[in-house]
Amino acid sequence: MRYARRVTERTIVSTLLLFASACNAAQPSAPQARVATPVTVTRENPAGDAEEPEDAALTRLLHEKASERRDRTGTLATWLPDAERWRRVKLFGHPTRATHRYGDEHFALDSLDYRPASGDDTAEACLQHFVDRARDKANRYGVALGPIAHGQGQYAQGVESSVRRATPPPLAAAEESPLLPSSPRTPVGAPLGLASMPYVRGTGDFTAVFARHRYAGAVAAYRSWPGTCLVHAFAVRVGTDEGLALKVVDRWLEEIAPRTRWLPRSRRPPRFEDR
Repeated sequence: MRYARRVTERTIVSTLLLFASACNAAQPSAPQARVATPVTVTRENPAGDAEEPEDAALTRLLHEKASERRDRTGTLATWLPDAERWRRVKLFGHPTRATHRYGDEHFALDSLDYRPASGDDTAEACLQHFVDRARDKANRYGVALGPIAHGQGQYAQGVESSVRRATPPPLAAAEESPLLPSSPRTPVGAPLGLASMPYVRGTGDFTAVFARHRYAGAVAAYRSWPGTCLVHAFAVRVGTDEGLALKVVDRWLEEIAPRTRWLPRSRRPPRFEDR
């Protein structure tokens, strides 16, 4: 198959729930323990031969340049830090529009969930439905849940906004934000304004057969095509330094998640396909 390896549903539940639970933090590793020999850094193992692989992988996700990645039909764009070292995967039992994994050891997971709306198609309602589904799956798998923090960001709308808005924003408004087009000659389908991007964030852990894993991450939602929901989830595996993991999540919320958008090639809502 052209698709990369499948990921178990337990993995997606464990890495995307992002709910808090008590866990004693380890002593953060030394800076030299987070550095790998360059030739050992690969897509399969972005941590290379670093002494503390989780910390090394997170350091790359915090500092490496972010680049655009698209779904297989070229209709939806997202951005990933250290983009060349993410592998496209499919989540067994959990269809998604596009999902990428950072390293065979699941140092990070980035997933876009696109589906029909269950009633209200606002970003807030779509986010709540996603969280409710995650809670249901967590109960079935025995994953402990805790409180999550809610926040509000903004993103630059894509071509889907032309269905909801008849005219683009004034040029003056476009000049006020780097997320908006800077020229009145911007092609059709470019961002038409800023919209609300509600999100939840937190940390969580689960116990596997031989080990306990801890993750940090966030889930953001967008105002997608009428009658649909688009939700973006991101999670990273915590090593010895939870503060480092939270900085990576902060970068995702501030720099990465707001760039997710439907591209001009889309003229109508795409089909709901597992990509």
